[in-house]
Amino acid sequence: VVGHYFDAAGMQFLAGRPPDPDQAGAVVINETMAQKYFGGHVPDQLVLIDGTTRPIAGVVRDVRVRSLGTTPGLEAYEVGGDTAWSGSQPLATYVLRVTAGTSGLAAWERAVRSADPLALVLDSGTIGDRLGRSIRDRTFASLVVGLFALAAIVVTTLGLAGIVAYTVVKRTREIAIRLALGATGPGVTRLIVGDTLLAGALGVVAGIVASVWLSKSLTSLLYGVPPADPSTLVLTGVSLLAIVLGAAVLPAIRAAHVEPATALRIE
Repeated sequence: VVGHYFDAAGMQFLAGRPPDPDQAGAVVINETMAQKYFGGHVPDQLVLIDGTTRPIAGVVRDVRVRSLGTTPGLEAYEVGGDTAWSGSQPLATYVLRVTAGTSGLAAWERAVRSADPLALVLDSGTIGDRLGRSIRDRTFASLVVGLFALAAIVVTTLGLAGIVAYTVVKRTREIAIRLALGATGPGVTRLIVGDTLLAGALGVVAGIVASVWLSKSLTSLLYGVPPADPSTLVLTGVSLLAIVLGAAVLPAIRAAHVEPATALRIE
């Protein structure tokens, strides 16, 4: 790397500071290397395989160079190091931090050529563009899964409403007797809603246990969120209980207005 590469890329230092451009030969290592080889205690020198040493200027957080799906490896950045070569052509990556008013790839390419007039720009774009390309497939897969989940919620809501309504019909005689013995309409409503929420809570607990077990298959679609994220599980559980409550309210209100004599004659 050259110049203030770390500042331009927005890479966070855990120890030390970004080296000055005139500190040729100094290296900055990533946290994976620091943990693996030095146990978090970073020495002043990095000994290379050929026996030469490089002064360590600092430790930077891990970055995913190619895509979010790749695991950070061992990285060491040498200040003023040799240019990487591919075949007979040298390769270099320029990272520029621009002001908010600067826009357009042409302006960035001119900035690159101002540093190297003979440079051939093979690929240019913002870090946001690179990130978008990296997660495109993952985003599409997550969208498909989300649409199926939304459809499942709609079907579940309709199914719950139907099941609760059918259960209330089957309990018509019980409800009529309760009303005949002095039960109030609000009391019957609370009874139906309470029984439904109890069954729904048991189902939510069972579903959360099953989701924790099955969520490992979704690891490849997630970034920065564990498969069994507690906040997600809690939010999902509360949402499902809200759906159960909504499905139970209307049948419960209808049950509270049952005429005992009419219901018993029908039975």
